[in-house]
Amino acid sequence: MSNRKFIEKNMRKLDIFEQIVVLALYIWFISRLWPGNSAEVKDYLLWLILSESIVVVLLLIRRPTENISISFRDWFIAFSGTFLPLLISKGGEPFMPGVGLCLLLWGLFIHLGAKLSLFRSFDGVRRYSTSNDVCG
Repeated sequence: MSNRKFIEKNMRKLDIFEQIVVLALYIWFISRLWPGNSAEVKDYLLWLILSESIVVVLLLIRRPTENISISFRDWFIAFSGTFLPLLISKGGEPFMPGVGLCLLLWGLFIHLGAKLSLFRSFDGVRRYSTSNDVCG
């Protein structure tokens, strides 16, 4: 069976597999970053967890996909963008925590805007670009 036929036949299973992997990485992410004592929790840690939680929650509640790319490049980019932030770990004291927090909040607002513009549809570009309403 070719890769294309396998993927087309098992799209929902691949979608569920992605959700399971992201949820497992998220749990590992929280367990690595959360301090043993809740008095040690810093503001930037809460903002970081909030930022990544939004991505995970939206991935878990999204509609099942009917269109999955079979391109390795597409899968690599999607996995990298979703999984790599969940692989960070604790370090020492943050270098310039105020600047880091500002960058984190700026990124959070940008990705919140992107998520809200997509709502629960992550295939919006494909759907709207093939519509008959589009000029050109």
